[in-house]
Amino acid sequence: MSSERATIFFVSGDRALVPHRAGAFAETLRGLRELGGDSFSLRAVAPGEGTCFELEPDVQVFPLGRRRWQRGARARQALEALLRRGERPLVVQHVHGLDLAARAIWRARRNLRGWLAEVHHLAGVPRSFGWRGRVEAQLVAARLRFLARRATAFRVVELRYAARRLQELGVPPERIRCVPSVYLDREYFTPDDAVPRDIDLLWVAPWTIEKGRALLLRVARALGAERRGGAPLVLHAIGKGCPRALSRAAIPGFALEARENVSREELRAAYRRARAFLVTSSAEGGPRVAAEALACGAPLVATDVGRCREWIASERVGSLASPEPVDFARAVRATWQRAASGTALHSLVAPALASLERRHSLAAYRDLLLELWRGGEA
Repeated sequence: MSSERATIFFVSGDRALVPHRAGAFAETLRGLRELGGDSFSLRAVAPGEGTCFELEPDVQVFPLGRRRWQRGARARQALEALLRRGERPLVVQHVHGLDLAARAIWRARRNLRGWLAEVHHLAGVPRSFGWRGRVEAQLVAARLRFLARRATAFRVVELRYAARRLQELGVPPERIRCVPSVYLDREYFTPDDAVPRDIDLLWVAPWTIEKGRALLLRVARALGAERRGGAPLVLHAIGKGCPRALSRAAIPGFALEARENVSREELRAAYRRARAFLVTSSAEGGPRVAAEALACGAPLVATDVGRCREWIASERVGSLASPEPVDFARAVRATWQRAASGTALHSLVAPALASLERRHSLAAYRDLLLELWRGGEA
């Protein structure tokens, strides 16, 4: 690798990045830091005020603005500023942000290390239906056709049919890498029994209907109604929209805490402090945050979504509950009473989590990144 200062330019369609895209990019940054070691200095340029990027080292954040035309103009200006300084960035572009700076990226292609396109889903925004879903699916198809002729490589998040579609559009298989949508850094997310468990309920998700925000509030109210004096219980929510929503909520018997963005270290600390980690979603692919919480020794109480049934290996690990507030609250109380200590819980759940890999350390993806960097130096 080059010893010069290395720059990644990240483009997404979101004004303030949704957590899974910001998290995926943060994983890419950490992977490149590991690959490069002391041989290059990494810097990233990414969009969005008020995102977790502001908490990442070596990340320069530029504002995108509220209007779509503003976002495109500002992304274009940020890229052109890099090129004027003589830098040769690697562009990482989410397929849904293609219309932002695409022309500028194409014009500057000879001065780039590479153009890596991320494909998370092909049918538009997840869970979009009707005419909106059809229009978004057509837009995604058009973006893929454009990128298939121009992008250097593709990172596809666990979508085999997306990889097949790219090959049908003429992308060579060696330029496509599939990476897991659910992954775990087992070396980083570990329990610490010396940390007091002073968060009674921990919830990590954007404040959306699909993530079960209504169920969360009803469960908290059911638990709070049973309190008879003493210190209030603590509900801690982390995710986009949580501070605003909980600032307007009033739950007797609970102290409400909320943060929109936290660093990786702060997230791990919250997992270790949790008496119960809640998953109230109606649909999930994992979720990854539940795997991280379990690895840190936090008991899990979840609806039967994603891989939660597989991960709850015994009643000392947690409980599955129906999406009915009284039943879910009952499961939380039972989990508080019988959950194992952090280290013991970690040992119980380790076999179930063993299949999860670290996304950025997959050999195929590492080889692709190295090839992009070296190809850009040629």
